[in-house]
Amino acid sequence: MANRFVLSHIRNLPLLAKLLPGQLELLTDIVEVVQLPANALVFQQGQAAQGLYLLVSGHAVLYTGQSGSETVLGEVQENQYVGETALFRIANERMSMRVTRPSVLLLLPRLRFQQLLLEKPELRQAFSHEQVRLDPQSGRNFQGQRVGENRLLHQHRHRWAFIRSAILPVVIGLVLIVIAFLLSNTGLTLPLLMLALIIPGLWIFYAYLEWKNDYLIITDQRVMLHQQTILTLTSSIREVLISSVHEVSYKIPSVDPFARVFNYGTIYIKTAGEAGNMEISLMPNPEQIQKVLITTLHAYRNVSDQQDIDAIGAVIDRVVLSETDAAPPEPQTQSTSHIPPLAGQRRGLLNERHVDEHNNVIFRKHLSVWLAHVMLPGLFVLGGMALVGVGLLSLSPLGGIEALIGLFIALIGSVWFYWSDWDWRNDLLILGTSTIRIIHRRPLWLQDVAEEVLLEQVDDASVIRNGLLNTVLNRGDLSISLVGDDRPKRFTGVGSPDAVKNAIFERRAVLERRTQESELMQQRQEIARYLDVYHQRVNGQAAQQPPQNPPPNYAPPAYPPQASPPPPPAQPPDNRQGSRPPRIPRTRNDQS
Repeated sequence: MANRFVLSHIRNLPLLAKLLPGQLELLTDIVEVVQLPANALVFQQGQAAQGLYLLVSGHAVLYTGQSGSETVLGEVQENQYVGETALFRIANERMSMRVTRPSVLLLLPRLRFQQLLLEKPELRQAFSHEQVRLDPQSGRNFQGQRVGENRLLHQHRHRWAFIRSAILPVVIGLVLIVIAFLLSNTGLTLPLLMLALIIPGLWIFYAYLEWKNDYLIITDQRVMLHQQTILTLTSSIREVLISSVHEVSYKIPSVDPFARVFNYGTIYIKTAGEAGNMEISLMPNPEQIQKVLITTLHAYRNVSDQQDIDAIGAVIDRVVLSETDAAPPEPQTQSTSHIPPLAGQRRGLLNERHVDEHNNVIFRKHLSVWLAHVMLPGLFVLGGMALVGVGLLSLSPLGGIEALIGLFIALIGSVWFYWSDWDWRNDLLILGTSTIRIIHRRPLWLQDVAEEVLLEQVDDASVIRNGLLNTVLNRGDLSISLVGDDRPKRFTGVGSPDAVKNAIFERRAVLERRTQESELMQQRQEIARYLDVYHQRVNGQAAQQPPQNPPPNYAPPAYPPQASPPPPPAQPPDNRQGSRPPRIPRTRNDQS
């Protein structure tokens, strides 16, 4: 039942003008009524913005500064509101708000509002494209974004992580400037001043890039952590599905005095497997990030539950309506769990990726790994063939010996080349419709290892690139964490590792949808079976039950009346074992 008090006030908000009456009633369930006494603080400058405030009755002022040095910026009268942008942005309050007399406010919380938008996508149509963005960069595409995926948060580490890295170069620059002025009478002043600018400047720029390259992305489907170190040219991308998140917590370091001052801490994201857990330090406003993750997780589960309820309701409606012969035909929907065959990826001699006839995607290691394997044996083959040619063309008596030696070297090189090529071709990652197989084979049965895991066990996947060569060639290592297994599965030296990781999660999503569809179909069949049995029982009982009232034209036959038999004579009471009636003498027993 909608709260009529709340509904009568929020329907006049310009922000909600395009919502239908039924959609407005949904908002009444998440709006909070706040009653404050005089001089109470609604929100304070610098704290995390909570949402939209609507002043129903009373009076409030907006100001900046602390008590005693306040600067009043404006007043808030009845039926006026503040904080509209806080519904769609993670930000801090730029001013403070205080009520001057007892007041009543309505709070539309941002987190519950965003959760409602996730659960009811049709509500987004009532807002502009810029408003629906849940963070300032939501409209931009990020690398590896999937179709239909919405970014909810793009967060770098706290600025203090960059500032504290810049303190040392600033101190070094100041020391160099002081030394330059102390040596003003020498010719070292100008070089020292230049060093005071160049060295700290480059150092600070490097610290900024290091800070910029570490960030967290939260979408409505997954959590991604990007980390990169410029000096070692190392990059790491970790990914966890929202459905795999079991716990989200944060900790404010007690030994760091700046942590509470600047409001930063460490985020802990736990999954079913230990290897898939994430720990992200120096994140600003960790409580807010925790709320975003928990809200997204709840929204994901609520959407899944609502889909189950809708499917069950559809089955019940179809079975009930079938009795009236007016049931509409069940719509034929295209299953989203079908994996279309991939074209243009036929098997080749040096292909790093191809698709077989069973629609399994087969990944080999990077082509540079093959070149590194066959380069030395290839040189042996070329050298041996050159020596054979020189021996055959030579007129000296040793020409035949040189040709034989060259032929022997070319033979050894050929065998070595075949061994190295066979080794590269049989290191495979096979991505099937429901499994992942990692195969390591060596010639002559020296090694034959095949690991196979279920796609539904995949908990986390990360990509690691080390060094300049791996960065330039887009080559890296893929690490797959599994539920219930602390040792991740690795496939090293793979080309385009991000594409491999995305392919794994795409197949996993298809498998998850297929499993959900199978469970829904099974539930539908069970419900339909129960309803069929119920209707058979009800119809069977109705057929066996005799009519309660005779038909209207029925007349009972007339029979002559029969005299009822006379009643039997009354028997005197037997009081041998009971109490005798009053005024009746007791019967004497002569034999006593």
